Amino acid sequence: MQIMNQTLTTNHQDFQVTAYWLDSNQDFNNTRHQPVVIICPGGGFRYHSQRETEPIALKALAEGCHAVVLPYQLIEPDQMVYPTALQQLAKTIEWITDQSDTQKVDPERIVLVGFSAGGHLVATFNGIATNPELNTQYQLDSYRGHHAAVILSYPVIDLDAGFPKEESEKERITTDQRLWHAQDTLTKWAKPCFV
Repeated sequence: MQIMNQTLTTNHQDFQVTAYWLDSNQDFNNTRHQPVVIICPGGGFRYHSQRETEPIALKALAEGCHAVVLPYQLIEPDQMVYPTALQQLAKTIEWITDQSDTQKVDPERIVLVGFSAGGHLVATFNGIATNPELNTQYQLDSYRGHHAAVILSYPVIDLDAGFPKEESEKERITTDQRLWHAQDTLTKWAKPCFV
């Protein structure tokens, strides 16, 4: 296994991902390209839960998948979560797609895994990135690559369903109310989802 910290940039803003690459498997004299999971941890949009980063990545490795942990944009005094987090996820998919040969990644088997608030990001991305109209509106159409499926673990789906409680907190996540309701972004183009 190789652990790699990689700085990526979207909209002139740097962010860092941590990749856990499996060693190349040459059983039966045939090099296999492995699936990869992108892990978006929870933390109420205020922090990234450590129990949903490396422990989950190690579990993915044990199942034969590469893993990449994405510490997406959080609420900051001068910045909301969205749309930056969506673009960071798109950039991460693009970077993984570009690693296809060097890290033996199967770009057709990229799975997004989101926990709690990270589940909101993943669910929203699944609706927005797969919708041709919204993909362009949220500037996701300039990134290469795509995801194959999503896994949502105790996700936040609807910001009006009890978390966060105050409207002012929702507006710190995004003032774009379309993004408050991940379920409303889904269309026939969305990828399969396991909840």
